[in-house]
Amino acid sequence: MTKSSIAQKQCGIWLGPKFAETETRARVAGLVSSGVLTQAQGRRVIAHDIRVGDPECMAYAAYGASLAKQSFAMDLHKNLMTVEWDFTCQHSPVSCPGLVVVIADGKVSSVYPLQTTRGN
Repeated sequence: MTKSSIAQKQCGIWLGPKFAETETRARVAGLVSSGVLTQAQGRRVIAHDIRVGDPECMAYAAYGASLAKQSFAMDLHKNLMTVEWDFTCQHSPVSCPGLVVVIADGKVSSVYPLQTTRGN
């Protein structure tokens, strides 16, 4: 199992049509009490405030594990270099059209708005 898979299983919430914010709060409380996240990180997860340098666990805890899109970049030796996740308003508590979170070495390396392509 890869580190990303472990983080997804340990930290992620599965969002669905009946998602309640209380699920996020309960999951975060468990992650803080078990020492996976600090109290400060837990507060930021509840606020959906993910920043560069945060552990990837925080992105799964804040935005869920049901992703709109997931992309991987490998080096020449097929080692995982980065993971890019697209979170959209249909799957996560993000504003539309969504958010892209890029993970490198188990940490958030960038966060930016999802760009939508439009025909001319």
